[in-house]
Amino acid sequence: MTDSLKKQLSIYQHVIDAAPDAIHIISPDMRIILRNRRSREWFPSLKTGGLCYRWLHDIDKPCPHCSVRRVFLDGHRHEHESVIEFHGQERMVVHSAASPIYDENGELIGALEILRDITERKQMEQALQETAVGLSRANRLKDLLLRMVRHDLGTPIGAILHATEMLLDEPEKLGPIKDDIEDIYQSASHILQLIRDVDVLSSVLNRQQLTFQDVDVAALIKELVSQLEPTFKQAGMKVENLIDQSLPIKGLSILKTVFENILVNAAKYASSGGKLILSAKEDPEYISVFITDFGPGIPDKYKKRIFKQFERLAKDIPGTGLGLAIASQTVALHGGYINVEDNPQGGAIFHVRLPKKPIVWPSSSGSKEQEDIDFPELCRRLSEY
Repeated sequence: MTDSLKKQLSIYQHVIDAAPDAIHIISPDMRIILRNRRSREWFPSLKTGGLCYRWLHDIDKPCPHCSVRRVFLDGHRHEHESVIEFHGQERMVVHSAASPIYDENGELIGALEILRDITERKQMEQALQETAVGLSRANRLKDLLLRMVRHDLGTPIGAILHATEMLLDEPEKLGPIKDDIEDIYQSASHILQLIRDVDVLSSVLNRQQLTFQDVDVAALIKELVSQLEPTFKQAGMKVENLIDQSLPIKGLSILKTVFENILVNAAKYASSGGKLILSAKEDPEYISVFITDFGPGIPDKYKKRIFKQFERLAKDIPGTGLGLAIASQTVALHGGYINVEDNPQGGAIFHVRLPKKPIVWPSSSGSKEQEDIDFPELCRRLSEY
């Protein structure tokens, strides 16, 4: 060992003992000539003056990928990862970074090696990889289940619905089984609607086929009110549409389902109020549509829950529990929001706020809080029929 190196080592010792990683100073013949406190804790049997590869890896020559060996070959800094085993029982994964040490004459006299314990990080990386594989498998199973629901259930349910419709066209021939046939028809209708709603919600959540186009929300609502006139008439509700201005935005083709679900829900749950008022306002960047009913209102504890999947206020009223979830997710895809407030005169006010300009979304994996179909609840609902 040169006097120059000895002088530098005495200075290094105090500095490297304070480091959290294991540090070795290694001579060109691959012998450890100085190590710090952490090295002594991790490798108590390691001897100063011993060959590093023999003590650390129990081999007879340096590893080809060894960062220290490469430092002495080209005089540059090198890094690598390796596994150190302790008597064949415990393993440590370390990141090795080795840098050259030169004397005042520019001669390469040693290498400074820093070993960082990355065992926990590697375990986390492996766990994440296993989780990713599991998620990929789960997503494939979900896709399979959706296809089964859409095709393997949708087709026979459609056939059952068609057959019961034909039977109910001649009720006088059904005799005592008429009520049973009507129950079958209602159950089949509900399942088919559930399948359609799940299909729409899946497309929305996965951001499939998101093509923005010119939409006049005022004209869309006017058309919907006309189409739903029999529904409102049956519910005993009068609709006052106060939207007299056009409301042009860039919207998705499924935007119609937002207002359809809210209006249909109003006919179901707020018919006791006998009236529905539609109004709107706009600013340079957004439009707001208000659907005001005069029914029993919505308790505060349900004001957010009703926009979740399969949440329903009244179990005795037909519905899938997905309509408002679809509406909420669809509005969110536009960069807007939907909420419900109390009507001071009694009832509820649904507020739909939408931007006029489209938002270009990243892939579904880039979503900050990616929601998914509640498959356990979907299976439970399907088993009820």
